[in-house]
Amino acid sequence: LLSLVWRRVVPRARRKYYLARAGGGADPAPMIVDWVTGAFFAIRREVFERLGGFDDRFFLYYEDVDLCLRARCEGFPAYYVRAARAFHHNPYAGRSAPSQELKDIIGASRLSYFRKHRSSWEALSLQVLQSLARAR
Repeated sequence: LLSLVWRRVVPRARRKYYLARAGGGADPAPMIVDWVTGAFFAIRREVFERLGGFDDRFFLYYEDVDLCLRARCEGFPAYYVRAARAFHHNPYAGRSAPSQELKDIIGASRLSYFRKHRSSWEALSLQVLQSLARAR
């Protein structure tokens, strides 16, 4: 919840790409992270099936975060591998002015994630924050 507030207050250039600065060196060893983007990740089929795949309650966004959390709880952490490369065409983060519809979809998925994995007071707090942000 604090990271959402953080993102509202701190400029994007000062809050992104922590991993690019982590570990030093050109190719450090893979490191455990909280989640990896669904735009580019690999998972063993048997692990994916054991977890029940992606949760259908997430239409778009946060299904990858949810899957990584469930995997970690089952003993399968997510790893960031700096040597792996991919190009994500037209990512949300790269858009200068995402539509309100897309913002609403992301907000709904974020709220679904909070309702599933966080306390009720955090989910309610998020709902209020998102309502205030949308009202602006």
